[in-house]
Amino acid sequence: MRVTIIPDDNTVYVEGACFLIDCSDLRKQGIHAVQFYREHGEVEYKSKWLTDEARWHREPNKIINDLRDFQSYIDTWHEYKERLDENIRVREEERQKLVEDQKKALTPPKGKKK
Repeated sequence: MRVTIIPDDNTVYVEGACFLIDCSDLRKQGIHAVQFYREHGEVEYKSKWLTDEARWHREPNKIINDLRDFQSYIDTWHEYKERLDENIRVREEERQKLVEDQKKALTPPKGKKK
């Protein structure tokens, strides 16, 4: 599964589809992004200003082999996706019913000629 999490934007992408999800806990940890490429990935950290040394410093990316630490964000993404899919299904059923009702309204009764 391809996953990207961008805490500053509160975005979680799974297989390219994005939902806005609160990532404030990841921001507090100084995480810039999480990238996962099906079997491996990395956590990218934000740069920090080191006042004592008067320079920017960024921790090296952390290599990860699973998404265990980020599973709650993926679970929330799946909940949102299920709700969206259900909403789409219901709206499509409503649309189909309207189309059928319009067809019935426009179809002359059988046995009667115009």
